[in-house]
Amino acid sequence: MSKRGLFVWAMVLFLCGLFDFFSAAAQTKQKAKERSRSPRQLTGFKYPDHLDEEIVKLEEKAEKNDPKHPHETPPGRKRWLLMRARDQLASLGFKVEMTSHTLPNEKDYEQSKTVFPKYFDEKFNDYDIVIKHHGQWHYTYDKKKEPEEFQVWVDFANMRLGGGVFTDGFVQEETMFLETPELANVAACDQITRSIGAGVGAGVLEGSPRPMLFRGVHRVIEFQQDPATIDVPHSWKSLPYDDPISHKDLEHGARRLSNDEAQHIIVLAMAAPNRSLKGSPGQWSVDTLRDLFNTFVAGFQLSRDVAEGKVGRQAATTPAGRRHAAANLPILINTGAIGAGDFDNNRTVVAVLQVLAARQVGKVNVKLWGYDHDHEVVTVKNYVDSIQKAYKNSQTKTIKHLIELTFDTFEKTPPPGHPHTRREPPREPRSRHTRP
Repeated sequence: MSKRGLFVWAMVLFLCGLFDFFSAAAQTKQKAKERSRSPRQLTGFKYPDHLDEEIVKLEEKAEKNDPKHPHETPPGRKRWLLMRARDQLASLGFKVEMTSHTLPNEKDYEQSKTVFPKYFDEKFNDYDIVIKHHGQWHYTYDKKKEPEEFQVWVDFANMRLGGGVFTDGFVQEETMFLETPELANVAACDQITRSIGAGVGAGVLEGSPRPMLFRGVHRVIEFQQDPATIDVPHSWKSLPYDDPISHKDLEHGARRLSNDEAQHIIVLAMAAPNRSLKGSPGQWSVDTLRDLFNTFVAGFQLSRDVAEGKVGRQAATTPAGRRHAAANLPILINTGAIGAGDFDNNRTVVAVLQVLAARQVGKVNVKLWGYDHDHEVVTVKNYVDSIQKAYKNSQTKTIKHLIELTFDTFEKTPPPGHPHTRREPPREPRSRHTRP
């Protein structure tokens, strides 16, 4: 064969190899894209292995605290509650199929004091939504009273998922995780709901939202409340830490749910910024408002994407998922005064920002738990109406400007709890166990 022929043959082989290389690269990219859209299966959170490890640690702590009566110590009581939920799930015979979901485009929500989320330069969508309320502080997880088929229950998450579920915490997040052993098992794996930024990751604009949504969660025990104090927040939630307390009282406080009573729920974990840290900006400084708005938008968008099958291939293949996609139905976000406990955010502000976030995402209705309709819910709606009107009359149509208008609205008409007001509204009683 001539040199010319050898050269042509070599070029053919080279081009074939180059084609194979780019074809393989394209396939790898496509597979990565598919993985990013699929639910993050809990293969790394094998149930109940990690939960069992924490139960053993609590047993060791209890033995060390009081060798004679370890079950009467706070770690002993927490251990007992976790075991009760774990054993009840097993006895009911439910198959553990919980999946977790995260945003495939988390970078779109990255923020800092100098970096704005990408969508902040876009126009505010301002979709129509429905605002609902429930005067009760604690979730009942009853889905039958609302028409929305896809209902999400917000976990007022600590930056570390589960908060103090394995330590001294016993309020909203810890209660939810003690009642749902699958969530407790994930909490044992040290998951993050807010990225670590310039500071500790929990302060205003010191981290970016990393919401997590969990499907297939089983609530198998229920913490009982004294009927006389059922509307008093946290009246019963320090139960395992009251001294003295008998196991009979503890057993009564953690009622096991039957097959008919156990609930199959969807949980959205998102962490509000912690304003109680030294040097934090005001309750509705522009920095605080844009952090809250971005956090809620990220969580609500994740919920909508999962409901519509955009995140998680299983979402659109279930009967409920197919019906939801075909009917173009809204979803319902059950939430409340997230971050308004020890994180020192304002109740009115977080409610207004959640409503604005829902109007940005669209097809998301909001149910505010623990808000009085005659006063608080009406106040929230009035603020939203004022902000909408200011935005419509503004020449600058960006979300960044929407946040500035929200700040101006609060400055012009300070809500309860604002530094300019004389009287603080009734607030949730705080204790050393309070979480966001």
